[in-house]
Amino acid sequence: MPQPAIASSSETEASSEDNELVITPLTGSPTAISNTYSSHLYEWVATRDGLEGESAIKFKNELYLPMPSGMRIISQQAVSQQLPYYKNHGQSGSQLLLESRLSYQNIPSFHPNAAYAAYLSRTLYPELTSFILRGLLGLACSEAPTIKLPKSMEYLLDSATPTGSSLEELYSYALSEVLTTGRLPLMLDITDESKVLFVPYQAEHLVNWKSRRSENSAETLPSMLVFEEVTDAEDLGELTDSFAHNTRIVQRVPRIDGPTGLYVIDRYIEGAYKSTVVPNFRGVPLTNIPVTVYGSISNNLTVDPSPLFPIANTSLHIYMKNADLSQAEFMTCNPTLIISGISPTNPPAAVGSTVSLILPDPDAKAYYTQTDTSGLDHVLKHIDQLYEHAIYQGAQLLDSSKKAAEAAETVRLKQTASGATLLGIVRNLGKGIEKQLKQIAELFGENPDDVVFRPTLEFMTNGMSPSELTALVASWAEGALSHSTLLENFRKAGLLKEGETIEDEMSTIKSEPPKVVPGDEGKPNGEDKPDGDEQDRSATADE
Repeated sequence: MPQPAIASSSETEASSEDNELVITPLTGSPTAISNTYSSHLYEWVATRDGLEGESAIKFKNELYLPMPSGMRIISQQAVSQQLPYYKNHGQSGSQLLLESRLSYQNIPSFHPNAAYAAYLSRTLYPELTSFILRGLLGLACSEAPTIKLPKSMEYLLDSATPTGSSLEELYSYALSEVLTTGRLPLMLDITDESKVLFVPYQAEHLVNWKSRRSENSAETLPSMLVFEEVTDAEDLGELTDSFAHNTRIVQRVPRIDGPTGLYVIDRYIEGAYKSTVVPNFRGVPLTNIPVTVYGSISNNLTVDPSPLFPIANTSLHIYMKNADLSQAEFMTCNPTLIISGISPTNPPAAVGSTVSLILPDPDAKAYYTQTDTSGLDHVLKHIDQLYEHAIYQGAQLLDSSKKAAEAAETVRLKQTASGATLLGIVRNLGKGIEKQLKQIAELFGENPDDVVFRPTLEFMTNGMSPSELTALVASWAEGALSHSTLLENFRKAGLLKEGETIEDEMSTIKSEPPKVVPGDEGKPNGEDKPDGDEQDRSATADE
């Protein structure tokens, strides 16, 4: 494959004299950002910070917890260069080394405004977002996806990404990303060894994009993508300090070159053009960008909503209410002391339960202000309502218990409604990954029909009520269901031992002695005993 020659903006055709491809460079700056990207950025950042937890939330201080206006007029400043929190307590070795680095500005609640720093340190952020994500991933990934690949592609089972993640690990990561941001660009990358690997990008990395109509269908395909990443300067050959962590912003622009119709990749460093490559597989260039952008609703360039953002947003409202409640509790538990009838030049040096105040003027008075705490219960009730709202938004599958007034069918409907989004995301991911695997198979000259990637969609079944169990066994006993179908339903309901297959259970049943059927106790041995499958049915029904 000839190396590309970068043409000027007026050169649009390949040169026949030197047999080089002439690639037309893009005009303008790769640092431009899509308006759609900008409008969703806060949603993505807030959800990721919610997943990371309280430290990430508090480090952003006023972004998530506005400063009360009364605190802005306070001139007292917090210490910006406080000595290490632990000082000269006799520690030695690594413990002393770690403690010597724990300074005030390195803790999440640091803020130069002393009143706001105290306000920030008292509040608590609820870890609801990460809790719900773990639950959803646990449900969706409770069973490994069914994967079948041609022999030439089996390397993907163990190493499907440049970092060495397996195909199953890639699926789990992709599901986590789509639940978090509602978006995951997944590129196919061709290595020097003619292998094809998956390269996942976070939603925040894809800062700009354009699309085009497919010539053979109404499908919309990407014509340009701009990925922006922070890269270590050492990886770019800009080593200045072996111990420093200097970084540069790199733009990677996969696109379809207009004149040639080929898939090319431009590379920029902080907006400055560096190089262009024409990827090829075994000498054959590509004519489409090998990417699928997964979404929470559909797999295309449309930016879908983040499934977890409503939970993260509700958690932020709880966080702000907690701050107000904690501040009010602090103020009411520490009332202001008022002294009248003494000279302002002779105030008491200290107050408290172990300090006595001597007022020489018999008309002087000292008293604490009285506060009304009736409003605190209202705030606490609102916080409880927000917790319930967050659970309702995203964790019905995790909260399978029913309230006293709820019927079993109501609980089932709630669980089904909450699982609909998760089910759709899993189905989209399964179809998309299988489609990309089929594309790899075509590149390798394999039959795409030999590729199967099918994640489990049966994660919504959770237990079985006694009436359902009785009806299922009765149907089997009457011959309406086979033995294997009965046991399969038991497996889905979690009634079989962990790791035990249907075949294992059937083997165990056959090895056990016959059970006595109710009503046969007084009959002679062997009289009117059911045999074969009928005996198994009677025994299982008795159990």
